[in-house]
Amino acid sequence: MISRVACLVALFSGAFLCLIFSGDDGEGGDSVVASVQAVTPEPPPTAAASDPAPRPEPDELQSLRGRITELELLLAKERQRTIDREQEWVGFLRAMAQLPIERVPERPEFLADAVIERIPLEGDKPDGEVTPDSDSTTARRRQLMLELNALLVSEQVLSMDVLEVGRIHEGWCGPVVVRLLDERGRPVGLLAAERLRLEVSRAGFGVTLVFEEGYERHAGVKISFGPVEADGGERTGVRRIYLPDLNPEPWVESLPELVSSQDLLASQDDGLWDLRTLRQRLDGLLRAAGSVLGGWRLVDLGGVVDKELRDVQLIERDGEGREVRRIFADRLVIESEPGGGMSLDLEGGVQIRHGRRAPFLGGHYRIFLPEAKDGVWRAEKLPGL
Repeated sequence: MISRVACLVALFSGAFLCLIFSGDDGEGGDSVVASVQAVTPEPPPTAAASDPAPRPEPDELQSLRGRITELELLLAKERQRTIDREQEWVGFLRAMAQLPIERVPERPEFLADAVIERIPLEGDKPDGEVTPDSDSTTARRRQLMLELNALLVSEQVLSMDVLEVGRIHEGWCGPVVVRLLDERGRPVGLLAAERLRLEVSRAGFGVTLVFEEGYERHAGVKISFGPVEADGGERTGVRRIYLPDLNPEPWVESLPELVSSQDLLASQDDGLWDLRTLRQRLDGLLRAAGSVLGGWRLVDLGGVVDKELRDVQLIERDGEGREVRRIFADRLVIESEPGGGMSLDLEGGVQIRHGRRAPFLGGHYRIFLPEAKDGVWRAEKLPGL
């Protein structure tokens, strides 16, 4: 069977080849060639014929490309300009370092200082009525402003720059203008007040800047210190800025005009009292006015002047003997209450509670002792009683 199939395949193959090669140049040959050409596949199109013609870019894209090129050129110019400035600055510093000390020029006057000095203040004399001490007053005002800024910088208070202190009065100055700065020294606001005074605490090691009747300005918005009254204008209220952990003596010595007469007097003693005995007696009275473990305790006493106890340190303890708060005050006055009991009026100090230090509100702090016996306290003949 297989041999028969092979013979048939050979027979048909031979017949097909005879048809192809036996024909002449007539119609038969042309038809066979046409058939062969129909079967033969066409060559693939070239790549040039398949790719479409490039389309032009839109005008908007061309403008953006041009803008990018322009910005790159500007950036390169600014970088080169920055490098040139740094080189000039280095050259200037080298030139200054070669100058002898006596030839270094003085600091030039700033235009802002000259403009501020020309601002008329309430109480200034007209131009034709210049008082003999006007020059000294202006010099002291300028010196006061410089010393106040120097003290702020020395205590690392870099967020305030005093621009104007106004006129100097007894215990205060004003009107004052303070520029508020951020952590990089850039102006972020303004503080203006009619008066500025200082509250110092030698026992609490702190100074409080008290601005009265003023406002703050941030981004063009004015915020008054307190609620604006009907006829009070935009300057109202009080703003207190407490500066902890500093020695108040330099502030008192440099700015005596801004400190009250009581704060000007340093801690002293009139020598009429035995301080050790007085401290023990007063501490015993405080223990009797409290509980066995709780109540107030007198830790330290620096001196006595007239009826005032100076440089006082007190501790309050709870019923289990744990410390609740600690108080440091420059002055303490013992008073009797009309309804019974005694009270301690403290001034110029701070209180420390849960590790947080806070100045006295308004500069005063009062401790009430309702269990204290007025007769017992007076029998001890304490200062002021």
